[in-house]
Amino acid sequence: MNQDGVVQSVPNARGEVLVLSQSIRLQVPWSDLKPALSAANPTSNLIRSRSGNGNMQVSFAEVDKTLDLRGKTVEEAISQLEMALDRATEQSEDRLKIIHGHGTETLKKSIRTYLSRSVYVKKWKAGNSETGGDGVTWVELGQL
Repeated sequence: MNQDGVVQSVPNARGEVLVLSQSIRLQVPWSDLKPALSAANPTSNLIRSRSGNGNMQVSFAEVDKTLDLRGKTVEEAISQLEMALDRATEQSEDRLKIIHGHGTETLKKSIRTYLSRSVYVKKWKAGNSETGGDGVTWVELGQL
């Protein structure tokens, strides 16, 4: 495809990984992947600070805007997400951190599906153990 994408899984038994590229999800042989055409995702170099209780937290003022959707219904969460994306775009933000938690995974899946279709979103990436865990989704915003 000659497009940048986000690898979203580890290789399966056939050596294929799930890749998200421009809102399209594909199963691609791991051996066919090449380095990104553009710069690396800026969310990989997050600044961390320790809170008083010892938990790692991302510094809000220095790094990213955060939207906490834990405990919301899907409808409430999507509505708040739409407003946050509008606001972030108006303020020329380049990233957004969404906290949705795990729960039954319904909220997480709904949010990520919405992000995959949003015109505001350049790409999104699930958090890992170093960036908040899978209960967090990092969004890179595109320029309209």
